[in-house]
Amino acid sequence: MRWDLIRWELKKLWSMPIIPVFLLLCILLNGLVLFSQEYATDYVSYVSEVTEQIGGTMGEEFDRRLELEPEHAYKSALANATHDAADVYENFSTHSILEIMLSISSSSEWVQQLWEKKYQALQKVVDLMAKQDVSMSLYAGEMSDRLTNMLFGVLLRMMITEGWITAVLMALYLTSSEAFDRTALSVYSTKTGRRLQGAKYIAAAISGVLAYMLLLVVGLGLFSLLWDMGPLWSASISSQMNYRFLGVHLIPYLTWKPMTVGSYLMATAALGAVCVLIYQTIAFAVGMVCRDALQAFFVLMGTGITLYALVPFTSGRNLWEAFVVLEWNPVMLWVTQYKWFTDMDFDSIVPWQECKVALLGIFLATLLLWWSYRFFHRKDVA
Repeated sequence: MRWDLIRWELKKLWSMPIIPVFLLLCILLNGLVLFSQEYATDYVSYVSEVTEQIGGTMGEEFDRRLELEPEHAYKSALANATHDAADVYENFSTHSILEIMLSISSSSEWVQQLWEKKYQALQKVVDLMAKQDVSMSLYAGEMSDRLTNMLFGVLLRMMITEGWITAVLMALYLTSSEAFDRTALSVYSTKTGRRLQGAKYIAAAISGVLAYMLLLVVGLGLFSLLWDMGPLWSASISSQMNYRFLGVHLIPYLTWKPMTVGSYLMATAALGAVCVLIYQTIAFAVGMVCRDALQAFFVLMGTGITLYALVPFTSGRNLWEAFVVLEWNPVMLWVTQYKWFTDMDFDSIVPWQECKVALLGIFLATLLLWWSYRFFHRKDVA
């Protein structure tokens, strides 16, 4: 494949004013959301400073050294939250999470067995965390859950969403650009011209990933201006100070391996890039078949909404086997982003399901792209 064709498609794509304008609007929106959530940033900065001075592992030694620290507006609150902290994972049973799930909603015997196997596997991870004193990590103290929600539940979710929307729009434009310019008949009348779609796909993929990376870099840069993390990046994401909700119940933030906040961020950002590529590949394939950006957009939107709506529909009617199968569709990869790398409660039946769904999504998207490419080669231009 000639790289000059790829460069030409890249130039054509990025010469559209709407692309940088849309990215700028996304960045401004991210900034507005971040700066509207300034509450607790001073507390997190103080915890970061304390961690730098006396370490970030709670216990008797931490209590003693914290008491010797200079007076601060947040010192008393931090001392109260960490005093006599004990390892909560030492005698923790993951079966308690399953019991909460079953108290919220009934399920079929087969699905319950799958969940039981999943939480048996998670118990081994919890036992390892207990040996490593993972739960004794200070993280951001009482604001750990708020910080986690802000960073992963809001900011990362927004940037991943903006990334795949941008990538999808890029794909739809490039598959329909000849129709917009009224050059489709002359360009696609030969086999050589039809092979141009390969260069278009590569240009779209490069641009989609670059746009996503730009959103990440700027968004995390703005986050760092507000939240002074410092040593907190090395804190455990599964600290006892951090938790998530299962219905009205609080459960530990358990991941499938001990992870720091920094490593959890990198893993989430990487899987987000995979999510962007999956959606863009699917959009490009649909765009080649439809050869009309608006028509392809409605096909994608209708399919996505249907796949999403079927998940609560099946669980609400106790069609649990169908629910389990539907959880493996690419749409649910994005929907469950705020639970990635955790047990994911109702939304998974096996460890690391989000990674396996991503691999399945890559396979299906590639298969669809291959079929669409062959279909496009054989379809009449007119």
